[in-house]
Amino acid sequence: MKKIYFIFSALLLAMITSCSSGVRSKEITPTSTEFTSGELAKYIEVVDQPSELTFAEKDGAIATQYIRLKVTLQMTKDGFKNVDARDIDFTSLLSVAIINLVDENGANVQDLSVKSEDMLKLKKLLTGSEGDTEEFVFEGEYHNHDYAPKWFEQACQFTPYITGDISVESGSSSDVEMEENDMRTETPSFNLNNVLLPSQLKGKVEVINAEKSVNSYGSPSMVITFKLLSKVNTSSMCSEYGQMWIIGIGQTENGVDVEELLPYCREWGCGDTYGKEFKEFLESEPDETITLKFTGNKESSNDVESDLEKVKKFKLKITTHGLK
Repeated sequence: MKKIYFIFSALLLAMITSCSSGVRSKEITPTSTEFTSGELAKYIEVVDQPSELTFAEKDGAIATQYIRLKVTLQMTKDGFKNVDARDIDFTSLLSVAIINLVDENGANVQDLSVKSEDMLKLKKLLTGSEGDTEEFVFEGEYHNHDYAPKWFEQACQFTPYITGDISVESGSSSDVEMEENDMRTETPSFNLNNVLLPSQLKGKVEVINAEKSVNSYGSPSMVITFKLLSKVNTSSMCSEYGQMWIIGIGQTENGVDVEELLPYCREWGCGDTYGKEFKEFLESEPDETITLKFTGNKESSNDVESDLEKVKKFKLKITTHGLK
């Protein structure tokens, strides 16, 4: 009986070990504390202290590697008071906050993004006061990637990189929001014929409304309402993980990208974190509608309103990678 118990215990230990094999950790330090761009960068910074970097592997049909960095963020000014954290949104959820892992020469090794499970925690931090801190996990997930262990070994420090923009639901009683709403500039309704649908959606989805504006944070915005004409089979549009995103690009009358308003990834995102929102709409019943807000970048523009006037067409496309 003891022999059977010993064998069972050994097997159980082996199973646990195989599911979390190759866990390694080390401490690295930030090269700076400030993020380089984005609305969120005006509210948070990295606390200048060592952070734990870990590498882990998970076996399975598709082997998965994770590189994770625990980073403490601090509020640099008072946040959105009298606001429910759930009413705060990020316009480009795949790039809410990114840090670069760098090697001993300062060269970029790999980018890590705030873990999706930490989004609500980040929103709650934004309702706090100057000096408030909270720990977050920045993560990179890789599948059967031979380079992931090498990236972990090469990483000696990390550098805060970019952040996304923030929006607060209009029903919220935020003093900050009410002050900034005065800055919002709307333009006449956009020509619906100039919203260019991807080929996969032509004849199946109709654009019933489109408006471009400079939002309350000074960023270019395109709000589009879609109506489903017939249910769409999305299987050919999705990644192997069942995800798909719709993104847009503001263009001139001649189909040239308006460079001044392009984010670093050269695409206007709509905040569909997990690549499911628009997919579920396409798979729903005809006559369903969905409204998405696509947000560009203001950092490269000297006059966002004037540059937004150049946007006469808005080209949409389906992607399986989210924002690059």
